[in-house]
Amino acid sequence: MRTCVRVLMICVVSAMLMGCVSIPRDELQVVRYSLDATPVTSTADTTLPLTLQIIPFQANAQQRGERILFRAGPQRMDYYFYHRWIVSPEKMLSDALAENLQEWNLFAGGILQTETGIIPTHEVYGRLNKLYAVNIRNQYKAVLEITLTLIRIEPATYEKTIIYQWTYPIEVERDDNRVDSFIESANLAVEEWLSRVRSDVRPIFESEAALFRPDLLEQAGDQRLHQEAPDEGEDGSRRLLLRRLPAMPTHDRPYRPQGVAAQPAFSRPVRTSEAADSTATEADSLVEDLPPLDFDELPEFEEDGVETDTTEVDTSQVE
Repeated sequence: MRTCVRVLMICVVSAMLMGCVSIPRDELQVVRYSLDATPVTSTADTTLPLTLQIIPFQANAQQRGERILFRAGPQRMDYYFYHRWIVSPEKMLSDALAENLQEWNLFAGGILQTETGIIPTHEVYGRLNKLYAVNIRNQYKAVLEITLTLIRIEPATYEKTIIYQWTYPIEVERDDNRVDSFIESANLAVEEWLSRVRSDVRPIFESEAALFRPDLLEQAGDQRLHQEAPDEGEDGSRRLLLRRLPAMPTHDRPYRPQGVAAQPAFSRPVRTSEAADSTATEADSLVEDLPPLDFDELPEFEEDGVETDTTEVDTSQVE
Protein backbone atom coordinates (compact mmCIF):
# COMPACT_ATOMS: atom_id res chain seq x y z
CA MET A 1 0.00 0.00 0.00
CA ARG A 2 2.76 2.39 0.93
CA THR A 3 4.56 1.57 -2.33
CA CYS A 4 1.49 2.51 -4.36
CA VAL A 5 1.16 5.79 -2.50
CA ARG A 6 4.80 6.62 -3.10
CA VAL A 7 4.49 5.84 -6.80
CA LEU A 8 1.38 8.00 -7.03
CA MET A 9 3.09 10.90 -5.27
CA ILE A 10 6.10 10.63 -7.53
CA CYS A 11 3.87 10.76 -10.62
CA VAL A 12 2.01 13.82 -9.32
CA VAL A 13 5.23 15.66 -8.43
CA SER A 14 6.77 14.78 -11.83
CA ALA A 15 3.72 16.09 -13.66
CA MET A 16 3.86 19.33 -11.67
CA LEU A 17 7.58 19.75 -12.39
CA MET A 18 7.07 19.11 -16.11
CA GLY A 19 4.37 21.76 -16.17
CA CYS A 20 6.63 24.23 -14.42
CA VAL A 21 9.60 23.75 -16.74
CA SER A 22 7.62 23.37 -19.99
CA ILE A 23 8.95 25.48 -22.88
CA PRO A 24 6.62 28.33 -23.92
CA ARG A 25 5.01 27.93 -27.32
CA ASP A 26 6.49 31.23 -28.56
CA GLU A 27 10.01 29.88 -28.15
CA LEU A 28 9.29 27.01 -30.56
CA GLN A 29 8.29 29.16 -33.51
CA VAL A 30 10.59 29.43 -36.52
CA VAL A 31 12.31 32.82 -36.84
CA ARG A 32 13.05 34.13 -40.35
CA TYR A 33 15.99 36.34 -41.36
CA SER A 34 16.97 38.29 -44.48
CA LEU A 35 20.10 39.79 -45.97
CA ASP A 36 19.70 43.58 -46.05
CA ALA A 37 22.72 45.41 -47.41
CA THR A 38 23.07 49.16 -46.97
CA PRO A 39 22.04 51.05 -50.16
CA VAL A 40 24.66 52.84 -52.23
CA THR A 41 25.04 56.47 -51.21
CA SER A 42 27.10 57.60 -54.21
CA THR A 43 26.24 57.11 -57.88
CA ALA A 44 28.49 56.90 -60.92
CA ASP A 45 29.55 60.19 -62.47
CA THR A 46 29.00 58.83 -66.00
CA THR A 47 26.73 56.26 -67.62
CA LEU A 48 27.88 53.65 -70.11
CA PRO A 49 25.92 52.52 -73.22
CA LEU A 50 25.48 49.01 -71.82
CA THR A 51 22.65 46.77 -70.68
CA LEU A 52 23.29 44.22 -67.96
CA GLN A 53 21.29 41.03 -67.44
CA ILE A 54 21.66 39.43 -63.98
CA ILE A 55 20.93 35.72 -64.13
CA PRO A 56 19.49 34.27 -60.88
CA PHE A 57 22.31 32.95 -58.74
CA GLN A 58 22.90 29.27 -58.09
CA ALA A 59 24.19 27.60 -54.91
CA ASN A 60 26.07 24.43 -54.08
CA ALA A 61 24.28 21.48 -52.54
CA GLN A 62 24.73 22.32 -48.86
CA GLN A 63 23.73 25.97 -49.31
CA ARG A 64 20.44 25.33 -51.11
CA GLY A 65 17.21 25.98 -49.30
CA GLU A 66 16.19 28.28 -46.47
CA ARG A 67 17.99 26.63 -43.54
CA ILE A 68 20.90 28.51 -41.97
CA LEU A 69 24.15 26.58 -41.91
CA PHE A 70 26.74 26.72 -39.10
CA ARG A 71 30.06 25.05 -38.34
CA ALA A 72 30.31 23.43 -34.93
CA GLY A 73 33.77 21.90 -35.41
CA PRO A 74 36.60 21.53 -37.91
CA GLN A 75 34.72 18.78 -39.76
CA ARG A 76 31.20 19.22 -38.41
CA MET A 77 28.46 21.18 -40.16
CA ASP A 78 24.83 21.47 -39.10
CA TYR A 79 21.67 23.53 -39.59
CA TYR A 80 19.67 25.67 -37.21
CA PHE A 81 16.18 24.27 -36.82
CA TYR A 82 14.24 27.30 -35.56
CA HIS A 83 16.31 29.93 -37.44
CA ARG A 84 15.94 30.11 -41.23
CA TRP A 85 16.24 32.50 -44.15
CA ILE A 86 13.11 34.20 -45.43
CA VAL A 87 13.98 32.93 -48.94
CA SER A 88 16.96 31.08 -50.39
CA PRO A 89 20.13 33.12 -49.80
CA GLU A 90 21.27 32.89 -53.43
CA LYS A 91 18.06 34.65 -54.50
CA MET A 92 18.61 37.43 -51.96
CA LEU A 93 22.19 37.88 -53.16
CA SER A 94 21.23 38.20 -56.84
CA ASP A 95 18.51 40.72 -55.91
CA ALA A 96 20.97 42.64 -53.74
CA LEU A 97 23.44 42.85 -56.63
CA ALA A 98 20.74 44.04 -59.04
CA GLU A 99 19.48 46.73 -56.65
CA ASN A 100 23.00 47.84 -55.83
CA LEU A 101 24.06 48.21 -59.47
CA GLN A 102 20.81 49.92 -60.39
CA GLU A 103 21.31 52.52 -57.66
CA TRP A 104 24.86 52.91 -58.89
CA ASN A 105 23.40 54.23 -62.18
CA LEU A 106 26.29 53.10 -64.36
CA PHE A 107 24.34 51.36 -67.14
CA ALA A 108 22.34 53.51 -69.53
CA GLY A 109 20.42 50.48 -70.78
CA GLY A 110 19.38 49.47 -67.28
CA ILE A 111 19.57 46.29 -65.24
CA LEU A 112 17.47 43.31 -66.36
CA GLN A 113 16.44 40.38 -64.18
CA THR A 114 13.73 38.79 -66.34
CA GLU A 115 13.30 37.90 -70.00
CA THR A 116 12.14 41.04 -71.81
CA GLY A 117 13.00 40.28 -75.44
CA ILE A 118 15.93 42.72 -75.26
CA ILE A 119 19.35 41.23 -75.83
CA PRO A 120 21.71 42.71 -73.22
CA THR A 121 25.30 43.58 -73.89
CA HIS A 122 26.50 41.59 -70.86
CA GLU A 123 25.30 38.90 -68.47
CA VAL A 124 26.30 38.19 -64.88
CA TYR A 125 26.24 34.71 -63.39
CA GLY A 126 26.80 34.07 -59.70
CA ARG A 127 27.27 31.00 -57.54
CA LEU A 128 27.02 30.92 -53.75
CA ASN A 129 29.78 28.67 -52.47
CA LYS A 130 29.71 29.42 -48.73
CA LEU A 131 27.45 31.24 -46.30
CA TYR A 132 27.57 29.90 -42.76
CA ALA A 133 28.28 30.81 -39.14
CA VAL A 134 31.37 29.56 -37.34
CA ASN A 135 30.39 28.66 -33.75
CA ILE A 136 33.76 27.32 -32.61
CA ARG A 137 34.95 28.90 -29.37
CA ASN A 138 37.16 31.96 -29.90
CA GLN A 139 36.63 31.67 -33.68
CA TYR A 140 33.17 33.20 -34.04
CA LYS A 141 32.72 34.67 -37.51
CA ALA A 142 30.52 34.75 -40.62
CA VAL A 143 31.88 33.20 -43.82
CA LEU A 144 30.74 34.26 -47.30
CA GLU A 145 32.15 33.09 -50.65
CA ILE A 146 30.67 33.94 -54.07
CA THR A 147 31.97 33.24 -57.57
CA LEU A 148 31.02 35.89 -60.12
CA THR A 149 31.20 35.44 -63.90
CA LEU A 150 30.80 38.27 -66.41
CA ILE A 151 29.92 37.39 -70.01
CA ARG A 152 29.90 39.58 -73.11
CA ILE A 153 27.32 39.01 -75.86
CA GLU A 154 28.82 39.82 -79.24
CA PRO A 155 26.68 42.42 -81.07
CA ALA A 156 27.11 40.77 -84.48
CA THR A 157 26.91 37.04 -83.82
CA TYR A 158 25.30 37.01 -80.34
CA GLU A 159 28.00 34.62 -79.17
CA LYS A 160 28.92 34.61 -75.47
CA THR A 161 32.45 35.15 -74.21
CA ILE A 162 33.65 35.06 -70.59
CA ILE A 163 35.58 38.24 -69.88
CA TYR A 164 35.77 38.12 -66.07
CA GLN A 165 35.52 35.44 -63.40
CA TRP A 166 36.55 35.79 -59.81
CA THR A 167 35.81 34.24 -56.40
CA TYR A 168 35.22 36.57 -53.45
CA PRO A 169 36.02 34.95 -50.07
CA ILE A 170 34.96 37.21 -47.16
CA GLU A 171 35.03 36.61 -43.39
CA VAL A 172 33.63 38.92 -40.73
CA GLU A 173 34.29 38.33 -37.02
CA ARG A 174 31.50 38.02 -34.45
CA ASP A 175 31.34 38.72 -30.71
CA ASP A 176 29.56 35.50 -29.74
CA ASN A 177 27.75 32.48 -31.17
CA ARG A 178 24.26 33.98 -31.17
CA VAL A 179 22.26 33.82 -34.41
CA ASP A 180 21.60 37.57 -34.32
CA SER A 181 25.31 38.29 -34.32
CA PHE A 182 25.76 36.01 -37.33
CA ILE A 183 23.03 37.81 -39.29
CA GLU A 184 24.63 41.16 -38.54
CA SER A 185 28.06 39.92 -39.62
CA ALA A 186 26.61 38.29 -42.74
CA ASN A 187 25.07 41.62 -43.81
CA LEU A 188 28.44 43.29 -43.35
CA ALA A 189 30.01 40.58 -45.50
CA VAL A 190 27.46 41.20 -48.26
CA GLU A 191 28.18 44.95 -48.17
CA GLU A 192 31.90 44.25 -48.46
CA TRP A 193 31.27 41.93 -51.41
CA LEU A 194 29.15 44.51 -53.24
CA SER A 195 31.79 47.18 -52.68
CA ARG A 196 34.50 44.93 -54.14
CA VAL A 197 32.34 44.06 -57.13
CA ARG A 198 31.77 47.72 -57.98
CA SER A 199 35.45 48.54 -57.79
CA ASP A 200 36.43 45.49 -59.86
CA VAL A 201 33.90 45.66 -62.68
CA ARG A 202 33.91 49.40 -63.37
CA PRO A 203 37.19 49.47 -65.36
CA ILE A 204 36.06 46.34 -67.19
CA PHE A 205 32.76 47.89 -68.25
CA GLU A 206 34.47 51.14 -69.23
CA SER A 207 36.73 49.24 -71.65
CA GLU A 208 33.77 47.17 -72.87
CA ALA A 209 31.70 50.27 -73.62
CA ALA A 210 33.96 51.11 -76.57
CA LEU A 211 32.82 47.92 -78.30
CA PHE A 212 29.17 48.96 -78.17
CA ARG A 213 29.41 52.57 -79.35
CA PRO A 214 26.78 53.34 -82.01
CA ASP A 215 29.33 54.60 -84.55
CA LEU A 216 31.45 51.46 -84.17
CA LEU A 217 28.40 49.25 -84.53
CA GLU A 218 27.40 51.13 -87.68
CA GLN A 219 30.87 50.72 -89.12
CA ALA A 220 30.94 47.04 -88.26
CA GLY A 221 27.55 46.57 -89.90
CA ASP A 222 28.70 48.26 -93.13
CA GLN A 223 31.76 46.01 -93.30
CA ARG A 224 29.75 42.84 -92.80
CA LEU A 225 27.30 43.77 -95.55
CA HIS A 226 30.09 43.24 -98.11
CA GLN A 227 31.07 39.84 -96.72
CA GLU A 228 29.79 36.54 -98.06
CA ALA A 229 26.79 35.32 -96.12
CA PRO A 230 27.32 31.99 -94.32
CA ASP A 231 25.08 28.95 -94.70
CA GLU A 232 22.91 29.77 -91.69
CA GLY A 233 20.51 31.89 -93.69
CA GLU A 234 19.82 34.34 -90.84
CA ASP A 235 23.11 36.19 -90.83
CA GLY A 236 22.07 38.56 -93.60
CA SER A 237 19.02 39.74 -91.67
CA ARG A 238 21.13 40.12 -88.54
CA ARG A 239 23.60 42.31 -90.38
CA LEU A 240 20.82 44.51 -91.67
CA LEU A 241 19.44 44.80 -88.16
CA LEU A 242 22.87 45.65 -86.81
CA ARG A 243 22.98 48.78 -88.95
CA ARG A 244 19.85 50.07 -87.25
CA LEU A 245 21.01 49.38 -83.71
CA PRO A 246 20.72 52.32 -81.29
CA ALA A 247 23.06 52.80 -78.36
CA MET A 248 21.67 49.56 -76.89
CA PRO A 249 21.76 46.43 -79.11
CA THR A 250 18.09 45.47 -78.88
CA HIS A 251 16.29 42.84 -80.87
CA ASP A 252 12.65 42.01 -81.45
CA ARG A 253 13.29 38.34 -80.75
CA PRO A 254 14.35 36.77 -77.44
CA TYR A 255 17.90 35.53 -77.21
CA ARG A 256 18.40 31.95 -78.38
CA PRO A 257 21.54 30.02 -77.31
CA GLN A 258 23.78 28.64 -80.00
CA GLY A 259 22.85 25.26 -81.40
CA VAL A 260 19.14 25.66 -80.59
CA ALA A 261 16.95 26.01 -83.65
CA ALA A 262 14.05 28.40 -83.63
CA GLN A 263 10.70 26.69 -83.09
CA PRO A 264 7.79 28.71 -84.57
CA ALA A 265 4.67 28.88 -82.45
CA PHE A 266 2.52 28.12 -85.51
CA SER A 267 3.01 27.52 -89.22
CA ARG A 268 0.77 28.57 -92.09
CA PRO A 269 1.42 29.12 -95.83
CA VAL A 270 2.07 32.70 -96.83
CA ARG A 271 1.52 33.77 -100.46
CA THR A 272 4.21 36.08 -101.71
CA SER A 273 3.64 38.70 -104.38
CA GLU A 274 5.60 36.66 -106.94
CA ALA A 275 3.48 33.57 -106.33
CA ALA A 276 0.30 35.65 -106.58
CA ASP A 277 1.37 37.11 -109.94
CA SER A 278 2.17 33.66 -111.35
CA THR A 279 -1.23 32.34 -110.26
CA ALA A 280 -3.03 35.26 -111.93
CA THR A 281 -1.12 34.68 -115.19
CA GLU A 282 -2.11 31.01 -115.28
CA ALA A 283 -5.77 31.92 -114.72
CA ASP A 284 -5.71 34.43 -117.60
CA SER A 285 -4.23 31.84 -119.97
CA LEU A 286 -6.98 29.36 -119.11
CA VAL A 287 -9.68 31.95 -119.84
CA GLU A 288 -8.15 32.78 -123.22
CA ASP A 289 -8.24 29.11 -124.29
CA LEU A 290 -12.03 28.88 -123.80
CA PRO A 291 -14.20 29.13 -127.02
CA PRO A 292 -16.39 32.24 -127.42
CA LEU A 293 -20.04 31.94 -126.43
CA ASP A 294 -22.85 32.31 -129.11
CA PHE A 295 -25.94 33.57 -127.31
CA ASP A 296 -28.19 33.01 -130.44
CA GLU A 297 -27.66 29.28 -130.22
CA LEU A 298 -28.70 28.98 -126.60
CA PRO A 299 -31.65 26.55 -126.21
CA GLU A 300 -35.04 27.67 -124.87
CA PHE A 301 -36.10 26.14 -121.60
CA GLU A 302 -39.69 25.76 -120.32
CA GLU A 303 -40.65 24.97 -116.81
CA ASP A 304 -42.63 21.78 -116.28
CA GLY A 305 -46.42 22.31 -116.08
CA VAL A 306 -46.28 25.91 -117.26
CA GLU A 307 -47.60 26.87 -120.70
CA THR A 308 -45.72 29.53 -122.58
CA ASP A 309 -47.84 32.03 -124.60
CA THR A 310 -46.03 32.90 -127.80
CA THR A 311 -48.87 35.01 -129.39
CA GLU A 312 -47.60 38.27 -130.83
CA VAL A 313 -49.48 41.34 -129.62
CA ASP A 314 -49.97 44.39 -131.86
CA THR A 315 -49.33 47.32 -129.63
CA SER A 316 -49.79 50.03 -132.26
CA GLN A 317 -53.57 50.30 -131.59
CA VAL A 318 -53.18 50.45 -127.82
CA GLU A 319 -53.72 53.95 -126.51
